[in-house]
Amino acid sequence: MVIQTLLTFAIKPGQSVKWILSHSPYWSILWASFFGMAFLGTQVFIMDAGDQYAYPGFLFAIFYKGAIVGLVFCVLYGSVFFLFAKVFRGTASWLETLTIYGWSAWVYSLRLLFLPLQLLLFGEEMFTSITPRIDGSLFLTLFYIGFLLLDLVVWGWFIVVQVVSLADVHRLAWWQSVLIHLVTVVVVWFVSLQAFGMLIFPL
Repeated sequence: MVIQTLLTFAIKPGQSVKWILSHSPYWSILWASFFGMAFLGTQVFIMDAGDQYAYPGFLFAIFYKGAIVGLVFCVLYGSVFFLFAKVFRGTASWLETLTIYGWSAWVYSLRLLFLPLQLLLFGEEMFTSITPRIDGSLFLTLFYIGFLLLDLVVWGWFIVVQVVSLADVHRLAWWQSVLIHLVTVVVVWFVSLQAFGMLIFPL
């Protein structure tokens, strides 16, 4: 039943919100944890962590640190979204908002499914700025570009599901949900940049 709900939620998120809140709210904790793993993995990839840290040691940190990062991330963004949703007279509670935010995060977590094949094809070069094997092979280059495009599709899908599902749970128009998301991102960006010197964003 959970798998069926995941698929339905990913395709038609508005139709699953009520069932999730009444039957499977605690699965959001697991999806948020997976989200954190995928998020941290993406950051390691973007920052070329292999240039600074030993491979594959830092990969293990992605899984145990990522779970914590995902939970903190979803609570942070979900809480700020909840506060601004109330400005538009959103009807969901704080816990309901976090639950649906966590469920929407599972779509982002699909990036983890690509990781085994990426490691098999690219190895350490997936996390380094110098990539002689990839650069010297048309086959690997095409796969590398293909995975980047898949990541982009998953990210866009995640944003759409999040906007629609949170709009539904708060009984808001989709444009209000988009506006609240934009304001939430700006607020979290500003605070995190001022407080920690870093941007916190689900890229």
